[in-house]
This record gives sequence, C-alpha cells and structure tokens, in this order.
Amino acid sequence: MATKTKSKRAVKPSNSESITDDSVAEALKAVMADRDSSMSARVGIDTEGWVSVDLCIECIPATSLSDSPPLVVHRFSEKSRRQMREKQMGIKASGKEAKQPVDLMKDTLYRFPEEVNGTIFGVPAVGLKKATVRAFKGMDNFTMVDAKGFFHICGKKDEEETTDLIPVIAPPITELNFKEKLLAKVLKWTEEEMKEALKVEHKYGACLREDDVRVGQGTADIRYRGAFPTWRIPFTVEYNPSAVSLQQLCTAIDRGGRGVGICENRPEKSGDRWGTYQMVLNQ
Repeated sequence: MATKTKSKRAVKPSNSESITDDSVAEALKAVMADRDSSMSARVGIDTEGWVSVDLCIECIPATSLSDSPPLVVHRFSEKSRRQMREKQMGIKASGKEAKQPVDLMKDTLYRFPEEVNGTIFGVPAVGLKKATVRAFKGMDNFTMVDAKGFFHICGKKDEEETTDLIPVIAPPITELNFKEKLLAKVLKWTEEEMKEALKVEHKYGACLREDDVRVGQGTADIRYRGAFPTWRIPFTVEYNPSAVSLQQLCTAIDRGGRGVGICENRPEKSGDRWGTYQMVLNQ
C-alpha cells in the first residue's frame, strides 16, 4: 500500500524576523565593510589617503669647468597641427612658407593662460613623472609599473587646455646671445629690434636657440627652440605613504633628474646633459 507523503509548507518568519529592503541593505553593507576591511589588511591599503607635498627641482649648478645644462623645450606647434588637420580633411596645402626664426621659437614654448608662480612658461608635468618612474627601476623593492600608480605630479592646464604644466622659473635675460645677434643681422634687424621681438620671452628667462638636427632619413635641418639657461621648477606631488616614503620619492626624483632628465636632448634620449636637474633640499 502506497504511503502518502506530507507536502512541505513554507514557513513564514515571525514578525521579529521579518525581512525588509532596509535590513537586506544593512546586511549587505556590513558584509562589504568586512570584506573591504579584510582586503585592506591583506594588500596594505592606506585608509588615511594620499599626501600632498610641495617640492622643487633646479638645474645642475655650473662649475669652473662646465655651465649649467639648459632646459630646451619643443611644443608641438599649432602650425604643424593645422597642416595635419588640413591634410586629413583634404584641404589643399598652400605653398611652403618661409621660416621666421623668432616665431618658430615662440611656438615651441609651453604657456599658461595667465601667470603661475611669477611666470607664463612651463613644461609638461608628465615629463617629470616619467623621469622619476624610470629612476625607481634602479631602486630596491620597486618596479616602474608600481611607481606609475603611487605618486602623481600635479600641474595646471596650458593655454590650449590640453596639457598639465608645471612652472619654469628663470631669471630675466638682459642681453642677446650669440645666435640672437646673428639672426638679427640675417633678418636685417637692429639688436634693439631683436630685443623688442623677444621682450616677453626674455622677461621670463627664455632665449632663442638655433641647433643643427637630423630628421627623416638623416636629412640635415635647423631648429629654432626656446631655452632656459638657468632654471628651477616648483611643483606639488601627491603620493601614497603606504607604498613609498617621502625620502624614497625624493631620492627617485633626484636620480631621475641626473640620469634621465626632461625635455629636449636629455640623457635618456641623446646622452647629453640638457634638462638634467637636482632636488632643492632647502626651499
């Protein structure tokens, strides 16, 4: 004879055990808090957050046998960007324009929309970060991948609102250099006219450089670029103190300045000394 099985009935919770949306949310929050706490303990997350500190670098000082290495910049000019834009849009290019050295030099400078720390010129903040990240490769217990994430160099937008810059502070230039005097003769300007053309740039410590370069398949060309003979750069760095100490970070910044450098013709690219720097210990 077949036996009857009793059907199972759902047991309703008592009023004291009733489940509501709020109770579920609170339970999930508690679970997530426990998980985050245990994860923080496992991977060493600093729950106190990052730290910001103001630092400064300066060009390597001159000695009896050497000058301070210059900081030479070369921003991607609006003229070059316009030519690329017109080519992509199928706009017929106009004839080759004659070079104007002073205008070409001015186009290479990175500019703030207004004065920052008493200057209108700067360099990309990411350049200083890349030099520092490269220096971490030679330090114990650090990798370049880790270094990219545990500190940031803070900057302000340039006049085109595309690049974060850190300010370049340089003493005013009062006299024309050799190349500026030479170009004044080529352009059939007086030295006073050249000074007037470079009035703003000289005020903030930038001068004109003329350098021989090799482009493309080794073709020789001449470049006109802005340069700062002596300079310093104040900046703000944010870092995670649970991943790197301030002493370790400053050591990496100093090593990056001496062995990697920033901007044109730096040691990392050419082996030259341009764009090399050291930490300023007493600001």
